[in-house]
Formats: sequence, structure tokens, C-alpha cells
Amino acid sequence: MRAILTLCPTYYNWPDKEEQKKLSKKVKNKTGFPNVVGITDETLFPLAFEPETKDAPDYKGRKHTYTLTVMIICDYDRKIRYYHSGYPGSAHDNRVYRNMDLYQNPKKHFSKNEFNLGDSAFANSPFMVSSFKKQSGEEIPEEHERFNKLLSKVRMRSKHTIGILKGRFPWLQSIRMKITKKKRSLRRIL
Repeated sequence: MRAILTLCPTYYNWPDKEEQKKLSKKVKNKTGFPNVVGITDETLFPLAFEPETKDAPDYKGRKHTYTLTVMIICDYDRKIRYYHSGYPGSAHDNRVYRNMDLYQNPKKHFSKNEFNLGDSAFANSPFMVSSFKKQSGEEIPEEHERFNKLLSKVRMRSKHTIGILKGRFPWLQSIRMKITKKKRSLRRIL
């Protein structure tokens, strides 16, 4: 683990202003979306054991297993640029995103008019463009449908990134450590 962590500054970093320009230019050339720095998505890492905490039911995710929620932001080249972890599986994507430093201090991470892309779970903001939500009982307008389709092609990069991560580190497909009342148990997993 120490060996991996020593590589962190080299392989895991938020792009500087020059690199942001290169990344956003690449996304524009490949997809037509201008000023995109990152692609945001949430994933669940399954826990092999039920947490031994009072809030254990909160760790039950959408798939009714105990999970940790992790927010991952990657670039178009599928490089992880930012992540936020430690939330129980029931935590909503937008809640996790709003608690990230990237959301709370966007000027540290984005130049003027730059933003991330995400799915409809995220609220739109000057730094997040998400897909249109279909309101219950209403049809989604055709132009919104077209936008969502184009956006989904870009967002697939984040799905691929998460798949590569889980494939490279199979341990993340079933974390065989237990969350206990001691805070360090969760810290060790993270």
C-alpha cells in the first residue's frame, strides 16, 4: 500500500490550467462539448461484511448489499483526476458531490467557463452540466433527448474508468474488511 501511495502525486492529480485547456480541447474535438475538464460518476464498492455500527442500514445501497459510495472524476483519457469516498451506499450522488472540495471551492479547480459532465443525479451548476431529467408523467422534449444521447457517449468514459479500476484492483469488488465502531476501521478501508 505504501508503494502505491508514493506514486499518488505522479499519477493522481487535478490538471493544472495548461492541462485543463488541452483536455477540454480534446473533448471538444472528439465530442463537440466545449470546456469539459472532467466526467463525474459515482460507483459502489461492495462490503463483504455487514458494518458493526448503528448506521449499518445506511450502508445498504441500491442493490441491497452493504456498500461504500465513491465519487470519481476522470478525464477523457480515463485517468482518475479526483475522488471522494467514505459515504455509505445509500448516499445520493448529488449529496456526495456537494460535500467535495471540488464543489465547495470550484475556483481552485476550474478556470472560467470550465466544468464537469455528469448524469441526471447531479444538479446543474456553473461547474457541472448534467443530463436532462424526465419528469414523471411527462415526455422528454426531443432536443433534450438528443442532448442526453450525446452526453451519454462522453459519460461512458467514466463507466469505462470505473470498470478498469475494479478490474485492476479486484479487492474493490468485495472489500473483505469490516467497518466497526472504531473510526480507524473505515479509515483503513479508505
